[in-house]
Amino acid sequence: MLRRKGARKTIRPMDKILFRRILWIVTYTILLVALLIKLDLVAGFAAHFLSLLSPLFIGGAIAFILCRPQRFLEKKLCPVLPQRAAFLAKPFSIAGVYLLLGGVVFAIVAFLLPQLMDSVRMLYSNIALYTEQFQRLLNEVLAFLHLNNIKIDQLFESLSELPKLAGEALFGMLPQVLDATGSVVRSVTNTVLGFVISVYLLADREKLGRQGADLINAYLPARTAQGLFRVLRISNRTFSNFVTGQLTEALILGCMCFAGMLIFGFDYPLLISTMIGVTSLIPIAGAIIGCVPAVFLLLMIDPVKAFWFIVFILVLQQIEGDFIYPRVVGSSIGLPAVWILLTVVIGGGIGGVLGMLIGVPIASVLYQLLLTDVDRRLNRTETPPADRS
Repeated sequence: MLRRKGARKTIRPMDKILFRRILWIVTYTILLVALLIKLDLVAGFAAHFLSLLSPLFIGGAIAFILCRPQRFLEKKLCPVLPQRAAFLAKPFSIAGVYLLLGGVVFAIVAFLLPQLMDSVRMLYSNIALYTEQFQRLLNEVLAFLHLNNIKIDQLFESLSELPKLAGEALFGMLPQVLDATGSVVRSVTNTVLGFVISVYLLADREKLGRQGADLINAYLPARTAQGLFRVLRISNRTFSNFVTGQLTEALILGCMCFAGMLIFGFDYPLLISTMIGVTSLIPIAGAIIGCVPAVFLLLMIDPVKAFWFIVFILVLQQIEGDFIYPRVVGSSIGLPAVWILLTVVIGGGIGGVLGMLIGVPIASVLYQLLLTDVDRRLNRTETPPADRS
């Protein structure tokens, strides 16, 4: 039968699928070209958008750190409270962890901070004496090496002019100072908002978890959803163990350093121990990083004490590496020591201190996923025992 003139040509289903694929390819190509052309604009927009979400990131980090102690308190409160008041276990546990956090902050501000300020003031008042002693030490070293032609005195006279030059340069840096002040105000505001958000995240943890699981199951295939859930479980366990272990290990190392410095009579024990304890949050290399300014400070006071302090830190680092770290952190992150060191170096080069801190648990998650996939592939390709004969 002849088709009537002007009648519409019917499009087969395969033609529709092909047309949609071509349309998607063209659209994707246009968007990719536009993205490459305006890459700086897109990067700036992404950075601004992430900065707007910084309170959410801060709140998530706080809630993640407090999640484990909050669940511990909730489990302890459930058997104690009457059955009718069992619903109060969660709000009481949330209030308890924030009271505990506030107590720690108050103890730092009320006890540790004044002593740190006294140490800094003492260091500032004696800086001229320490500089003179350090100058004399350098002159003796240069005389021993027969390098008397180097004028150390002129160098230190130039260094003595630095405070004056810094004061003159400060007036020229007034806009930068105002920008820095604004950044500090924004950081404080974001931190306060982060604490408020963390309360809501802890209170609605189960509900948010169920909603996230429903979204994953609704929009992803079953196999992909199962793989994603497995990755999330490994990530949650690894990051929780890492945060708990690193905080505990840094606290133990800082206390051991403080006690040892008091026993051996080193100067500024609280200031130096605090530096080493804080930098010990960075795995493997943290204590060494905190040791560098401490050694320089003690070197200006007494070179002999600086030498014995280096010996003390090396012994303490050996004890920490052989006994404390394997038991406190140990296999909780499941990453060999050589990979931890490599991750710290790469993470520090990419993201600075933050890269050092979060690089290790991220690498641990990837390492465990890789081991799981290797085992799965080997078991799949392995010949059954009955067929090997």
